[in-house]
Amino acid sequence: MCSSTARAECVLPLAETSAAQARRFLRQTGCAEHAKHVLEDAVLLVSELVTNSVRYGGPPVVVAVDCEETALTVRVRDGNPVLPEIQSVPSSAERGRGLTLLDIVSADWGVERDVDGKQVWFVLR
Repeated sequence: MCSSTARAECVLPLAETSAAQARRFLRQTGCAEHAKHVLEDAVLLVSELVTNSVRYGGPPVVVAVDCEETALTVRVRDGNPVLPEIQSVPSSAERGRGLTLLDIVSADWGVERDVDGKQVWFVLR
């Protein structure tokens, strides 16, 4: 288990390289315990969310990670107040499954509006 609560944050540009930057950020900031159990799931999910923020959101795109004893919480914030929704997409579609993946992989997740946009968050245990 993590011995303490830690929080880290990273501001990303609206660029195609931002998902890769978010993955590196998670790998560098995660604790050893979460790295053994949930880091790869977190990397997959943050990549989906940051890609969506770059495509459909607005600046700033911010990734925040809270590492706690029993859970890893990741938040991706962008400047667009429009809330995303789970979509039903045909099996041949190349896009549109990010929130469905989030729903399947995470222990909990949600979407919240804030003063300057929205944030999508997920929890892995």
